[in-house]
Amino acid sequence: MGGKNKRGFVDGFAAGVVKLSSTMPLDTIKVQMQLRKSVDADYRTMGSSARAIVRGHGIAGLYTGLGASLLNQGGKTGVQFAAYQFWRESLGPLGLEAGGLAFCAGASAAPDGGDSRALAGLTEAFCWTTPIERIKTLRQAELNAAAPRVDASSPLVRVALVHGRIVANEFPLGLWRGTAPTMARQASGLAVRFLTYDLARDELRRSSGAPRPWHSVLAGAFSGAASAVVNHPVDVVKSRMQAEASRAGGRRPNSVAYTAQLLRSGGAAVFAHGLAPRVLKIMSGQAIVFGVYENLRTVLAN
Repeated sequence: MGGKNKRGFVDGFAAGVVKLSSTMPLDTIKVQMQLRKSVDADYRTMGSSARAIVRGHGIAGLYTGLGASLLNQGGKTGVQFAAYQFWRESLGPLGLEAGGLAFCAGASAAPDGGDSRALAGLTEAFCWTTPIERIKTLRQAELNAAAPRVDASSPLVRVALVHGRIVANEFPLGLWRGTAPTMARQASGLAVRFLTYDLARDELRRSSGAPRPWHSVLAGAFSGAASAVVNHPVDVVKSRMQAEASRAGGRRPNSVAYTAQLLRSGGAAVFAHGLAPRVLKIMSGQAIVFGVYENLRTVLAN
């Protein structure tokens, strides 16, 4: 990994950890609305969902799944930025226009081993994000139970227990339930996010006449909101598939069949459940990520 890509990984890692600590409650609210809005009036809005979670599980309930997310988020974001920078440099000689270059590079965000980089969002989603998000979503789905599993063990121990249940009941592929929608979400999200970020940042710089620290924050917020709106239906399918409890030998519909099932049972509106907290989460998260990343990179470069 070259010096620039190592620096991109460090900058992205720091940005990812800051983002996660700030936005985890919104992720929990989003998942609960996706799972329960159709059947429980307490989960019709962000505010009522937050109150229902705190009433039943305390403030800590808003951070359910944090252990799994901590295992995932910081490193994942670091990989995204390192690979994005690598692909921009690699694709540059092909003569792509700036927008096309950002879209192609953004669709690539994970290492395939050694110093090479390949098919970012897709490889990252399969090798890293899908297994971790399955654990996180199952932990969050436990908030739905009338008598949820509650123990005094550490977050990492609870993650291990969920992992053990998945392996026991669905070995060997239980961790990869929801792979197709996760890959589609990651690839489309990264591509749209980096493309819109570059366009928004460049426009802000042109209008201001010079780069400003707040440009990356505002452009990051815009790119986060755009990517969240574009692929939210896929995220709903992913959450619903991954939240199903582990059942030994159970039949698992593929993502296309599951999407059709959701459409029949809930109508098109089901694919917008949890949109508001997800947009707010990703918009604020990307404002933090890009703000920290760009400004930290500038500091380290100097």
